[in-house]
Amino acid sequence: KAWKEEEYEMFLKVQAAKRKALDSLEDDLDGSSFVSELIAIVESGMAYMAKRERGPVEALMTCIGDVRDLLRLVGFTRTTTEAGYDTGNSESGKSRVVGGEIALIETLVQFRSAVRTAALQSLRGDTESSLDKVKELLRLSDDMRDEILPEIGLQLVDNGDKEGRDGWKLCLPRKTGKNESREELKTAPSDIFSIPLSDFFKVGQYEGVFSKYTEEGIPTHNADGSEVSKRLLKKLVKKREAHRQRLEKTDDA
Repeated sequence: KAWKEEEYEMFLKVQAAKRKALDSLEDDLDGSSFVSELIAIVESGMAYMAKRERGPVEALMTCIGDVRDLLRLVGFTRTTTEAGYDTGNSESGKSRVVGGEIALIETLVQFRSAVRTAALQSLRGDTESSLDKVKELLRLSDDMRDEILPEIGLQLVDNGDKEGRDGWKLCLPRKTGKNESREELKTAPSDIFSIPLSDFFKVGQYEGVFSKYTEEGIPTHNADGSEVSKRLLKKLVKKREAHRQRLEKTDDA
């Protein structure tokens, strides 16, 4: 695709900022000016990406390449300068997705199989109503977002009713509690009855999973800073209510 006015505008802004950044280093290592120009480059790229219709990828890749070059110039390691690259020779040598690409592929394959099975059952008339099957598909989709992907280090971000596409980001892998078996619950430590209601999501199996809470101790943010989804919040409220009832029974005993 040929570049349009938007691509040329971003390219010229980035090149001008890059030139100023390099000049700042020659001017007695003016770090403050260098960082300001580096931020200007990033903001130009972000503004371009925010446009609903984008042109050739080369313009954006030039912007990203200049950011990498400048970071490399001032001593950042490959962990930073090659972030997003699948080079195979990064310093850590590890994927930021738990289990690597294989785990991600297997997760998506399983999700596709579940969705396909649900759809086929609907076509064959194995369900009571099409509405029930639609709800089942939505449940599978929500489970992927709230339960499955966060466990391997991926967080999906629904755009809701706003215009634009849904997004994603890497997050700290966290256990969601979905895979807890009844046997595991039976073998829960007996001192669970000593956990105050306000601390229920701060200790034990939930320790380190969340970072912010309400005054009542209900989680509002995950460990990586992302907000707890509405669906997960409903589950946590139910678990908290079950613990409250557990404590009340202990007091009555």
